[in-house]
Amino acid sequence: MRFESPYQHGLAQRRLLASLDAKPDPSVKQLLFLATESAAQGLDGFERSAAALEAYGRKDVQRFVDQHRSVWQAVRAIPGLEAMLDDTPLATALYAIDKPYFETGSLHPAKLLIVFTTMYNNFEISNLALLALLRPLGVSLLFLKDGSRFNYLNAIPGIGKDFESAARRIAANNARNGFREVYLSGFSSSGYASLLMTMAVPCTAYLGFSIRSDISEGPDFNAGDYFTAEIRDQVPPSLHHDLAPMIERSGQAIAYRLFYGSLNALDKRHARHLAGIPHVVLEELDGCSHGTVVRRLLDGQLLADFRSLMFQA
Repeated sequence: MRFESPYQHGLAQRRLLASLDAKPDPSVKQLLFLATESAAQGLDGFERSAAALEAYGRKDVQRFVDQHRSVWQAVRAIPGLEAMLDDTPLATALYAIDKPYFETGSLHPAKLLIVFTTMYNNFEISNLALLALLRPLGVSLLFLKDGSRFNYLNAIPGIGKDFESAARRIAANNARNGFREVYLSGFSSSGYASLLMTMAVPCTAYLGFSIRSDISEGPDFNAGDYFTAEIRDQVPPSLHHDLAPMIERSGQAIAYRLFYGSLNALDKRHARHLAGIPHVVLEELDGCSHGTVVRRLLDGQLLADFRSLMFQA
């Protein structure tokens, strides 16, 4: 079941954003959409849409512009991003939906970071922006993508036709290619599958943002508006886990660090479900809702979080 949203990053969305940016008289709705998406991707169109919105002279619109301008400036400041946006083959590879992306690390090729991108084909910021952020670490990078509603649990496109076969292939590829240290990360809709993968693939540490930790069957099931019980029932029952006891049994071999926002009750519930497990560190971001990746970027800490994951775990 495909996930359909104009906010899903991809080549078609990039064309849509370019057409809106060139439109002589876009609607307010179109300007809001253009500003939102241009900010998360660091695109040139942000300032033009922001100026048009500011011309309305409304305080609520100005608050929206100020908030998104901060995001745009932080994304735009990522070293190398502007050049990467102009690199058509690279941008095409990162924006392509359902096609994994891999590159060998320039400094530490035996260290591998596997990033589970979201159903929006991003990591709150664009995949390309995240790549620009991570490249200075010099590690090997594998971006997995799944643009469906199943969030990697029915298949991992380009890797395996189901979760188990994908995990086996990832583990075999890691061993064959000599990746001595493997790290995983997930955000939002990719949080559950990426956490589950830490117990299916040998790895060292995990970094999560606004994750889900329990999709087991029962009256208290709540994984959010998109991963409903109806969607879960189309996923193999063998993957319907409460991950807390599984992570606890995994022992100290894997270090977990999880960020969640104090203002998001569901994210808080799923993160705190893992509280008390010795090798799980929970970090609540005060005044933050679901957007924990952008919050860490705005705080100037996102790259440091990944550096700590891979070099101080």
